[in-house]
Amino acid sequence: MGELATNPLGAQLVIKAKHPEDYPFLLEAIRNPQYEPFIRSSSYDDHREAIAKIQQAGAQARLFASALVAIFALFGLLAAYNAIRVAIYTQREEIAIMRLVGASTSYIKMPFVLEGVWIALLSGLLTAGGIWGVIVLLQPRLVMIFDGRDPGLMTFFVQNATQLVAIQLGGLLVLSALVSWMAVGRYIRR
Repeated sequence: MGELATNPLGAQLVIKAKHPEDYPFLLEAIRNPQYEPFIRSSSYDDHREAIAKIQQAGAQARLFASALVAIFALFGLLAAYNAIRVAIYTQREEIAIMRLVGASTSYIKMPFVLEGVWIALLSGLLTAGGIWGVIVLLQPRLVMIFDGRDPGLMTFFVQNATQLVAIQLGGLLVLSALVSWMAVGRYIRR
């Protein structure tokens, strides 16, 4: 077999930016007159508008998602506050008797706070399990969408599971304890 004297495929250099805002700088550097005879095509000019639209859509989606999270958090806090108030109302006679026999405010509040903490712990663990189930179901479909490549969703959650569950449970526990304390305190003052 004979060998070719030169490479018939020619040299190729593909330059990709890590961040879309780096494209103009890279394109300007490539357009240097000393490199111009070697450049046959650059695709950024063709896709500049598409990249800008995708960035804008991503920013709008993040803003919308943040607003939804804030609204749902507010509704969740109001629902928890009202649920605890109903539980307190059903035990108002026991609370009145405790006050008559001289129980301290914190002694009266603690069972409700602990109940809120236990419910938050249970709901946090159920939520974490539900999210894990959704990820397990979504992973194969996402692989198909990404042309057989792993999108990294499962890997991300496996690597960060402890931190994510700790933040979620910590937030739930603090909020439920605070809401329980406030709801009971407001009822006791009456």
